[in-house]
Amino acid sequence: MDKNVVYGMHSGLALLMDIHYPEKPNGYGLIFIMGSGWHMPLAYNAGVLKDRAAGNSLLQRLVSAGYTVFAINHRSSTLRLC
Repeated sequence: MDKNVVYGMHSGLALLMDIHYPEKPNGYGLIFIMGSGWHMPLAYNAGVLKDRAAGNSLLQRLVSAGYTVFAINHRSSTLRLC
C-alpha cells in the first residue's frame, strides 16, 4: 500500500489518497470514497476520513478480488447540530 499520495491541490492544500494493491491484479482500478454524510467534526484531533477506509470490509473484499483501490481523502463540511 502507498499512503498519502498527492493526487491534486485545492487552495494550497494537498489532496491525498492511499493506493491498495492486490496480490493478483485483475487490471482494473476503483476509486473508493468513504461515506461520512460529508459531515465530520473539524477539530484538530478529528480522525482522517480515508484512514477509516482502510479497515472497511468492502475495500478489503475489492482488493482481494484483484482490484487496485484508490481510497481518497475527501474534504467534508462542518458538522452542524440543529
